[in-house]
Amino acid sequence: MAGRTLKKPQAESLDIRLEQKDSNICDQIQKAENNQVKLTIEELRSCKGFETVSESEAQDIIESLFRLAVIVYNF
Repeated sequence: MAGRTLKKPQAESLDIRLEQKDSNICDQIQKAENNQVKLTIEELRSCKGFETVSESEAQDIIESLFRLAVIVYNF
């Protein structure tokens, strides 16, 4: 590979790609929210360690798990 140089990506192009990924994630979350059934509070409370969470804590946990699932599914 003598004489061959690797071209490093420009910072601007990296920023654009990161913005596109952020936009795509938001679009995917919105789409998934419209089409999927989320975990219920009762289902969450049936899991070990979550039996006594409050309703607001449960909603936050469910939303976080849902967003994580969408991100993992898409990448």
